[in-house]
Amino acid sequence: MQPSARPPCHAAALIREQYASVAAAATSALPTASRTLQDAADRGIDVTDLLTRTKRRASKNERSRLRA
Repeated sequence: MQPSARPPCHAAALIREQYASVAAAATSALPTASRTLQDAADRGIDVTDLLTRTKRRASKNERSRLRA
């Protein structure tokens, strides 16, 4: 298979099936985690790095969900 080629259809379906629960958990948990961390930051707790990483993960999850 060429590096830029897409996996065969059955492989792509298997990947989607295997990671569906991970995506569902991320879709549920990451926005809540982001809000909670933002609340902590608003109260003066230094969670800047964790908040940035969590928001990035939520954004990546949303983009991959929209492509599926």
